[in-house]
Amino acid sequence: KISITVDERVLRNVERDARRAGRTLSSHITEALARDLRQRRVSAIVEQYEAEHGTITAEELAVARAKWRD
Repeated sequence: KISITVDERVLRNVERDARRAGRTLSSHITEALARDLRQRRVSAIVEQYEAEHGTITAEELAVARAKWRD
């Protein structure tokens, strides 16, 4: 258990969104933090790849997206 300070306007919006989703504030925040962590990890992987192989091109992204759909 932790204690944090959150901007009041942000907190009201997050509480509203959690209620609309039928979830607790804690579960809503936990999911948001987990999603942020995943995004940061993916960003780090992409940065490392690009440092080693160069910037990922639009064509490479298109190929990857096509494979992902299969």
